[in-house]
Amino acid sequence: HFTKAVVRDYRYLDWKYQRHPLAEYRFLVARDTHDQLEAIMVVRVNGSTVRIVDWVGVPDGSALIRGMVTRCVTDHPNATVFTVTTSNAAMGRAFEHCGFFRGRTQPAFFVRSTIPDDAAPEQDWFIMGGDSDGELLLAARDRFSQGENQ
Repeated sequence: HFTKAVVRDYRYLDWKYQRHPLAEYRFLVARDTHDQLEAIMVVRVNGSTVRIVDWVGVPDGSALIRGMVTRCVTDHPNATVFTVTTSNAAMGRAFEHCGFFRGRTQPAFFVRSTIPDDAAPEQDWFIMGGDSDGELLLAARDRFSQGENQ
């Protein structure tokens, strides 16, 4: 369904989120009536801030996205801030439907493509906040900030 995307297979999700040395990520999973996996939403909570950092599933499944966002909000009743970064317009509309505010239309990422002869490596990507090294650094900063406040 994507023109360009980071391969979000088990090895990637395990390395990026389950084995992160400083952050804890939660996986919100959606299954169909036959118990088949439909989507995974990766979430990181820091105090009263909830960050939706990654998505594995169809990007235009608005009802599924809205349902998972609603569940995420319900699961974190004390959160005061929910944030998400995505380059996908359909996904952005689903988040807006759930009350999110769109700060910009495209995330500000530097993109390097391994696609041969890709004349416009920064265009046509499906990107989430977790695709950025900034998420790894923010998670580390949040962890150290928590330690200072305890």
